[in-house]
Amino acid sequence: MTNPPVEPIPSFVDAVEAQKAADDLRHARVLRKRFLLGCLMVLGAFLLTWMTIRTLVPYFQYRQAESLYLSGKLLESADAFSSLGNWSDAAERARISRYAAGQQALREGRLEDAEEAFILLGDWQDAPEQLLAVIYTRGSQLLRSGAYASAAACFHEISGYMDTESLEAEAWYGEGLRLLQEGAFAQSALAFSRAGMYRDALFQLQNACGQEIRKAVRLKDPSALSSALTLSDTCGVVFPDFDPEICNDIYQAGLCLMEEKAYREAAAFFDAAGSYENSEMLSSWCRARSDTEEELR
Repeated sequence: MTNPPVEPIPSFVDAVEAQKAADDLRHARVLRKRFLLGCLMVLGAFLLTWMTIRTLVPYFQYRQAESLYLSGKLLESADAFSSLGNWSDAAERARISRYAAGQQALREGRLEDAEEAFILLGDWQDAPEQLLAVIYTRGSQLLRSGAYASAAACFHEISGYMDTESLEAEAWYGEGLRLLQEGAFAQSALAFSRAGMYRDALFQLQNACGQEIRKAVRLKDPSALSSALTLSDTCGVVFPDFDPEICNDIYQAGLCLMEEKAYREAAAFFDAAGSYENSEMLSSWCRARSDTEEELR
């Protein structure tokens, strides 16, 4: 019968090494726990900071925006609420503040600020109607100040709103008178043509067209005469109907040009005179004479 093997008794050195290994293991576990605890603390701090930014910071910003609104700084309040995005009801409060800012600007006559506010509001509540009121007010101010063309443009932009059609006609009538006084007959005629039946706009239109034709006659310029007659046609004005003397003026200018031997130009004036006197015959004769002279050169 054999005896079981006897385990060797560990030496002192082996015991020391075993104890050191156990201590190292225990120390590593402690370090790992500390590392994990540190990570958790950093994560907690991050989450706390994130929650603060998500809740407390917007909250104080919201309160600041409310304070601006209550103190009457409406535009600043609108911008402050807008910066909060969709936090709580900030988006709605931003629209309320901007609407109030637009109304305040309209009351105070700051039309550009009012227009900008209502444009940014889009279709919110009655912002489109408020925008029409702003443009109407601007047009009325421009009309009173004599900036007729700009006023007409404003009223045309909101055509159909209140009495804008009659005000646009009034503005074009005023612009026509202004241009007529300055001697800009062609532009004046176009302005009166846009005034429709306002007051004596039709009479003024005929007058402006007639003045433009007479200016071309004085200059004895066939090109200017052609442009003046085209303008009359464009505006629906037939010059012999409202001023038969114009035909005589054109005819006489043709005779002067014929005496000056400017036959081609004279023919153009006789053509414009139509059937007045012997204009048709003189036109043919001047053209034939002009052709003959060109052949002899």
